[in-house]
Amino acid sequence: MSLLNKNNITVKIAGGAVFSAISIGLALSISPIVPRVPGWGIAFIDPVSIIWVLCFLIFGLLAALICAFSGFAALFYVDPFIPWGPLFKLTATLPLIIIPYILVKYFKNQSSQPLGLKLEKPSFYLLSTLPAIIVRCAVMGFVNILFFIFILGEGAITAVGGLLTVLIMAVAINAEQSIWDLYIPWLLTYPTKIYRTYKLW
Repeated sequence: MSLLNKNNITVKIAGGAVFSAISIGLALSISPIVPRVPGWGIAFIDPVSIIWVLCFLIFGLLAALICAFSGFAALFYVDPFIPWGPLFKLTATLPLIIIPYILVKYFKNQSSQPLGLKLEKPSFYLLSTLPAIIVRCAVMGFVNILFFIFILGEGAITAVGGLLTVLIMAVAINAEQSIWDLYIPWLLTYPTKIYRTYKLW
C-alpha cells in the first residue's frame, strides 16, 4: 500500500522541487565539463536529463515538467553553448517523458492500478519508450540541420562533411543519449522498489 496519497498534488510539486534542486546542482557541476563535439556543442552524454526522467518515473508528469523546466533554466547559467544547448536539451528530453505518459494513459486498464505501475514491466516500458526515442531522433535530426543551415553556416557544414553527416551524427548521439536517459532511471525506480513503496502516480 502506498505511504502517500497518489492524488496529492502537493507531494508531486514537492517532489518536482526536490529533483529540480538535484538537477540544478548537477547542471552547475557537470554541464561545463561534459564531452561535446567541438564547434557544434552537442554532448556525447549529459546526465542532467537522467534526473528529469527519474523524477517522472517516481512522481509523474507534473513533477517531471517542474524538474525539467527548472533544470533548463539553470543550464542558461552554465552551458557553454547558450541559448542553443539548453533549448536542445529540453527539446530532446521532453519526448522521453511525454510520449510514455501518453501511451500509459492510452493503454490504461479499468482497474484502480496506478498508471506508473504499468511502466514497471520491462516489455511495456520498452514498447512505450521506443516511439519516444524515434520522435526524439527525428526532431533533433531536423533541428540540428536547421541549426547548421541558419546559425553555424556553410563553413561549419563543410567542416563536418555535409548535412548528411550532421543528420547521421545527430540521430546517433540522440539515440545513444536516450538509452542512458531512459533506462538508468528505470533501473533506479523499479528494481529498487522505490515506485512500489510510494505509488505516487
